Amino acid sequence: MPEKELIKFYSVPHAYPQISTFPLIMKFAVKLLFVSTILILQEENVIASRKIDTESAPKGHSFVKLTKKVRKQGRRMIKSETSCLNFNTILLSPGESIQDALDNAPENTNIRLRPGDYIEEGNSDYGLRIAKNCIRLIGSIHRNKRTRILHSGEQQVGVYAAPPGCEFLANECNSTLTGFSIIRIDVENFQNGIQTRFVDGFEFLNCKSINNLNNGLYPTYSKNGIIQGCVSTGSLDAAIWVAGSRKVQVLNNDVSESVTGIEITVSKDLYIANNNVFNNVVGIGMYHANMAGTLPDFPPYNNCVIENNDVYDNNKENNAPDGSFQASILSGIGILLIGVRGETIRENRVEGHVIGGVMFFGFCTVQQLFFQVDCVGSNAPIDGDPPVNDNTVIGNKFERNGEVGIPDLDIPGADIFYLQSEEELLMKPNENCFKDNTSPDGKPASFFATDFVSPILLPTGGCQ
Repeated sequence: MPEKELIKFYSVPHAYPQISTFPLIMKFAVKLLFVSTILILQEENVIASRKIDTESAPKGHSFVKLTKKVRKQGRRMIKSETSCLNFNTILLSPGESIQDALDNAPENTNIRLRPGDYIEEGNSDYGLRIAKNCIRLIGSIHRNKRTRILHSGEQQVGVYAAPPGCEFLANECNSTLTGFSIIRIDVENFQNGIQTRFVDGFEFLNCKSINNLNNGLYPTYSKNGIIQGCVSTGSLDAAIWVAGSRKVQVLNNDVSESVTGIEITVSKDLYIANNNVFNNVVGIGMYHANMAGTLPDFPPYNNCVIENNDVYDNNKENNAPDGSFQASILSGIGILLIGVRGETIRENRVEGHVIGGVMFFGFCTVQQLFFQVDCVGSNAPIDGDPPVNDNTVIGNKFERNGEVGIPDLDIPGADIFYLQSEEELLMKPNENCFKDNTSPDGKPASFFATDFVSPILLPTGGCQ
């Protein structure tokens, strides 16, 4: 069952100053503004850039040290930290029950699976349910034949790891499952493919999520994990969705044929690097808390680094169900940020998007432009903070973006978009930093930026 069937807006009384002068007719004002100023400004180097490297991230976060390691190791697997030791081993073949083995195995067990198809019919919700610490499911490949977990009946989640009693829609749990690994296993045709919830220490390595309807690879309320060397394709929500999680690495994956390729909501301390993200509606999306199905208790949700990814040709037709949040997402965007703060986008290749390469929207701007509602009362941001701010976009390479733009709003295409009113900043300084983003000829990337009063330069207040 989907967790995000529709956008849900929450009332947060007195959480922030009401944006009373942000008019409902802004959509039409924007159209007039853009018609009269259809121009794409070239990014200017107005403030000297700071050096952006692994040392610029806040200290104490585990991914800071891993950044250099990832660059050196490429596709080599990096183990997440767990306390699992002295594994027992069980070997199974197709026709034998993996779930029976899981139910009877002690903690600290490897379950090795020979190639072939496995269908479990004993649980109406899950293909496999992992509820013990330190379980490793390890598939195998022989003559291009892989280990596959296939859907049966009304099962919702292909492989689900969480503490006992904490099921796949639970938003609270009194315990934590420690140490779960799934390696070289394909999961096909469920609602969600591989999901963790309330797990500390997880690994998805060299797995495939194929045509899982909602989400493919899906850590929620989890931490200290890695998704590496996987393929995820064919989801009506996200191929990979990191939701309400901390200290997660998403490395060297191929992500395609979904509404959002890699989605990030209400999470912090993430490292997203060396992924191929292509043929989705949106390549990488970072969405405001109102657009998430979870709301964990560790704000602020920030410190995500998106680095050295190939994000290209994300122009897929959006076939999400009408009326859903996913159906509202415009096709043809490489990287999309809506009302998020404290993130870094650097040294990516962003190519071939009909609307734009990187797009920044304030949350209230999205409310007005695409949903025609005021950003007040029941439509207020649940975290009390609507702006897209304190983000760094530096050293990215852009090519072939913006062929079409957004015709319904008379917005021309560009490599970089920035759309946010001054009121959304809530009297705070604009600390976004756009710097050293270039086109193939070495010239500055094209951009369109407005505060809905006039065209502006891209913000550089955070470039110190």
